[in-house]
Amino acid sequence: MADLLTNAKQLYDGQLTGTDETTIYTVGASTKAVVLQIVVCNINTSASLFSISTVGTGGSAGGHNRRLNQISVPANDAVIYDTFWELDTGDFLSAKQETAGMLTFLINGVEVAV
Repeated sequence: MADLLTNAKQLYDGQLTGTDETTIYTVGASTKAVVLQIVVCNINTSASLFSISTVGTGGSAGGHNRRLNQISVPANDAVIYDTFWELDTGDFLSAKQETAGMLTFLINGVEVAV
């Protein structure tokens, strides 16, 4: 348990600048990661949609690797997902949103050297 707590970190914290698919986290060299929680907060006065993909090294994000697809976040509210997504060295998370600048993403997880 100490190892988990020692290696816990924010993998991403911020807003996407556009509506296109955007890489938000890449697992570094000699590292593995586990995504444990995703929090998405909507600062808009209407609902907004987002999607998140886990993508293997050298791959591209899209419908074939979506983990969360077209999730609606109510106006001025947030959604929280507890996850256990394992990522290897070079794998990455990609996200997209329906309306630019309206959603704030917080991705929490653990990185472990391999």
